[in-house]
Amino acid sequence: QWRECCPDADREAFRSLLEEPTDGRLDRFDNGAPIRIETWAGERRPVEITVERIYDGGDSFLFCQCREITERVEREQTLRATIARLEALFEASPVPMVLLDADGTIERWNRAATTTCGWESATVTGEQYPLFTDADTREAFMERVCDGERIVGLETTHQGRDGSLVEVELYAHPLTEGGEVSSIIVSAIDITELKQREQHLGVLHRIMRHPLRNKLNVIYAVGEQLVDETSDEPAFSGRLIDATEELIHLSDQAERIDSDLRRVDSPAPVALDALLT
Repeated sequence: QWRECCPDADREAFRSLLEEPTDGRLDRFDNGAPIRIETWAGERRPVEITVERIYDGGDSFLFCQCREITERVEREQTLRATIARLEALFEASPVPMVLLDADGTIERWNRAATTTCGWESATVTGEQYPLFTDADTREAFMERVCDGERIVGLETTHQGRDGSLVEVELYAHPLTEGGEVSSIIVSAIDITELKQREQHLGVLHRIMRHPLRNKLNVIYAVGEQLVDETSDEPAFSGRLIDATEELIHLSDQAERIDSDLRRVDSPAPVALDALLT
């Protein structure tokens, strides 16, 4: 009888299932608990069952088929655990992150996005991405991503809920299903302070660069004149010229370094598995 393979704790649920059979295959009871049978060895294994009522003359019988689905259940458990970890990582990220559908509608919005931009997740979920300062920039961004392009380090301006402008580096990764973009992960790194420091350093460089070089050239010229006029103290004048040449050389090196830093190529994405192996 069916009771022999039914765990004691599930007998009432089994009875209800058999007394009111439904069409199709079932792998869970009405309360959401997985359907399991108990083997002769006492092992409990998840199953998918099909229950049909068969009529033979005036009598009716229940025909029950069971198929073990242990591997499927294990895959589902692994998938649920992976999704839970990804959701935790998404929420815990210190960088504002947003999940969009292919139309640019917000599906997920993490806590860092709320902190940086001012909108609560419940307010923006189901709405269009609200941070671009103009529609043309947003449309160009969505067109690139929906064509399958990964956006890496795109510098643009976002506008918070309070109207404040934030300089950001934008990253976007399209996710595809069946060859079509189905969703987009977007992250925006606030680089406002970085841009301000760059501006301050640029101003300082312009202020210091030309006056310093001009003064060094004056000192160098005076040193050369001293060498000609004070032949009895050549060592002193020579040290003055050597020190001035060294300072001029350092100034030239600083200029080259600054120029090289401004020509740094845009960063390229790197696969994490390559870094971890």
